Amino acid sequence: MKQRTRMQETEDRRQSLHDKKGEILGRFMSEREQRSRWIVQLMDIEDELEELSCSSGKRDF
Repeated sequence: MKQRTRMQETEDRRQSLHDKKGEILGRFMSEREQRSRWIVQLMDIEDELEELSCSSGKRDF
């Protein structure tokens, strides 16, 4: 009986750890995706600034 309880506790802990791992990985991926979007936005801003600099005859880096 004690062995069965111990096995159940071990399995519950294993499941809890798997759930926590999935949650952390999910947050990591969403933050990674957000950083990728920010990089793309920064690149778009830099491109637009360069276009504006070229059209006005100024170089602003």
